[in-house]
Amino acid sequence: MFDQNYVKQLFILFPNLTKLSLYAWTDSYAKLIEVCVQYEQLTHLKIRVWTCSGIKYERYELSRLLINDNVINEICTKLQKLTSLDLHGHLDLSNRSLEMMSQNHNFISIKITDGGIPFHEVDFYSVQNKPSVQFSEDVLIDFAKKHPLLEQLELYVGQVIICKAFTDKFVVNCPRIKVLKLYSSNDIDQKNE
Repeated sequence: MFDQNYVKQLFILFPNLTKLSLYAWTDSYAKLIEVCVQYEQLTHLKIRVWTCSGIKYERYELSRLLINDNVINEICTKLQKLTSLDLHGHLDLSNRSLEMMSQNHNFISIKITDGGIPFHEVDFYSVQNKPSVQFSEDVLIDFAKKHPLLEQLELYVGQVIICKAFTDKFVVNCPRIKVLKLYSSNDIDQKNE
């Protein structure tokens, strides 16, 4: 079980640490991020969160588990040297997340994917709406234009309908992309015009 004190101890033991990768069981995801963003020298941040405590299933407040706009804002405003961001957890993101990531032009690799919360009871009452991802096509294209160094992008893109025309437009605006993975959560009955 990695907690915030453990992460603080890591940075005391290794003060020149620039790459941090944590695979953790925690019910306090936001607090883990709060500790990580205190270390401005980080260039690579990777966090995988399993939302369980040992083998017993518990009911969680969803607000403590979410990768949301606030988490992205904390990371992007405080870790200016970051070139690689890799987060995997439960997503509640909007166009605002992409706009915040656009402010860091150093990104070479961005992976933000939804892991859901399988086999766990979640308290949805602590947030206004159930988690969702609301990235519009225009904001995704604008995001691509602003990242001249970006070579790898994996995003859970929510409401966007992934089609050839969109992908072509995206690649034209971000010619350095070598790896592109866009995961869509569209319902199967949505119509593509």
